[in-house]
Amino acid sequence: MTQTSNEWDAIVAVKIGPCRVCGGAAYNGGSFPRVTFHRVVSLEDGGALEPANVVPVCLACRDKLGKRDLLACLALLVHLEPDEWRYLVEHPNGGADYPRRAYGIDYGR
Repeated sequence: MTQTSNEWDAIVAVKIGPCRVCGGAAYNGGSFPRVTFHRVVSLEDGGALEPANVVPVCLACRDKLGKRDLLACLALLVHLEPDEWRYLVEHPNGGADYPRRAYGIDYGR
């Protein structure tokens, strides 16, 4: 499915907020003035651009997630909203073991 600009703008409007990893509120986390977004279920695993799969992160934390920093990945998983967690677990390429496969952490709720 191709995402339109209006659909993306709607997702961003709902998801803008503090970084889900460090919790920094200023400029959406830390001292970086740019909002970025992270897919809970990765693009490579078929994760869609939809609200339940998109979370705000600051640039520093996005870098840590990309490097699979264990503390950053754990913080992200802990701070997922119920609909985001459900998306991760119920996605066809997700599942209860997805945190281990994607983030290197055995984590469940």
